[in-house]
Amino acid sequence: MKKILLITFLVIVLSSFVLGADTIGTQVFGNVFSADSNETRALLDWSPEGNNGTKLGSPILSNETWTFDANGEQINHTDFMPTGVDVDFAISVWIIPLDIVTGVTGKPIVNQIFGPRNGDFSLFYNNEDFKFGRFTGSSTNAEIFISSLTLIENTTQHWVVSYDASESELSFFLNGSAPDVQTGSVSGFNVGNEIGIGNTANANWFFKGEIYQYQVLNRTVNSSWVNDTFAEGRFFNPFDIQPPKPTVILISPTNNTITNNINQSMVCNVSWVDGYLTNLSLYINGTLNQTNTTQVINNTNYEFNVTFVEGDYYWNCLATDNNSNSSYADNNFTLHIHTGIPIIEQTG
Repeated sequence: MKKILLITFLVIVLSSFVLGADTIGTQVFGNVFSADSNETRALLDWSPEGNNGTKLGSPILSNETWTFDANGEQINHTDFMPTGVDVDFAISVWIIPLDIVTGVTGKPIVNQIFGPRNGDFSLFYNNEDFKFGRFTGSSTNAEIFISSLTLIENTTQHWVVSYDASESELSFFLNGSAPDVQTGSVSGFNVGNEIGIGNTANANWFFKGEIYQYQVLNRTVNSSWVNDTFAEGRFFNPFDIQPPKPTVILISPTNNTITNNINQSMVCNVSWVDGYLTNLSLYINGTLNQTNTTQVINNTNYEFNVTFVEGDYYWNCLATDNNSNSSYADNNFTLHIHTGIPIIEQTG
């Protein structure tokens, strides 16, 4: 009788993450939840540039699922896989390869998708062939070879590996279907040990791309399920993490100012914690009036001198940083110029 892996029902929704402007590449997250009691998903973040493949928080370790709050901090974990038990399971990963290099021996796209006890499942790109296999701590491995398989950079790929414990059998699927494979012998193994994506000591072997979602099921899957999952984009609900934007505060004239003075000094403050500011612009009635592009310094008041004619106006300032992120103050200020009234100003 097969021993069935029990996975705790988990419902967690991640909100937008905020990262610094010096973050390189697009970071992608999705929601983490269980569609039913038979499956759950473990979501890991991936930094698509650089050699370290840095994840937010820790990689998933033995029998734990890690989840993160909107600040990228670990908030809880739940039992994921029992150790010392041979079970059926499937792994589903949505990725986008960003760097496919031909003719380079041992150039992996994804290394160590997950590591059951005494083994890692890895996908290698090797001289235009692909090698997917279970690697043990020694040189011995049981491999699935996939040949003449073409990937397109920046195109979403759906990878699935399914393991039948009773038959000690691995099945592999790419983009909804099973490619031609030559299957090596696969011995039974116990679930446990480290679970992670791209967790390897060799920095040159890190995956360069975007990992959208990482799902673990406590059962094997058939080609029909995989095909439907791919066709429907099931479990694929990413959103981009954008760096924070500059903060703009309108200073003077204060909101709802009424005056007969047609010459006004429009002052706004701009602050930014990362990167640097490239320009600050004054908008009046939704139209660009003038721009300061010479010396925009963090946490500084900037003055624009404007000569108005009689009328009612609203105004705001737009700040832009070196990453082309821009933002206005939260609310427009209004200004009323009435030349026929006594020389008096009402503000507030």
